[in-house]
Amino acid sequence: MCAGFVLVEMAVDEETLHLVKSVAKVLGFIGGRSDKPDSGYTIEEQAADLYALVEVLGLTAFDLVAHSTSAAIAVEYLLAFPNAVSTLILVNPVPMEGIFTPVDTLSLLEAMRADRALHRNALAAMMPAFDPAASDEDAAFFEALLDDAQAMAPPAFTEVAVSLNGWSRLAN
Repeated sequence: MCAGFVLVEMAVDEETLHLVKSVAKVLGFIGGRSDKPDSGYTIEEQAADLYALVEVLGLTAFDLVAHSTSAAIAVEYLLAFPNAVSTLILVNPVPMEGIFTPVDTLSLLEAMRADRALHRNALAAMMPAFDPAASDEDAAFFEALLDDAQAMAPPAFTEVAVSLNGWSRLAN
């Protein structure tokens, strides 16, 4: 296994790429100030983004760990580039037949975009062990997460769920 973990809030571009390339082999990214595109949220498009990142970083035969929705992205990447990954670890992955998201749930996701209090409650429900009221630092961290989530492009709230509706590795 590779060692190391880095949390980065930065745009990766020509000026900062050397910082990422010199870091330990396991990278984790949270937040960021990059563009908030209106497209690129399908599983296949995100797998292509992973390919582009791997190419820029010059990684070969690396260990890939994916959680939840990113497991679908990792599977698509691995199917397209079977020799690129030494080890694939899926943690609580989405089902390989995709996930049906009811229209009511898509409506709720859309409502979170416009309603910060609803979004705050949803984010808190996904982090039951984290108490933002524990300290000023925790409260600031939680608000920064919420700010970042609220800054997502409108399609980012629903398009991944829509993409998983049509994604299946068990079909055909």
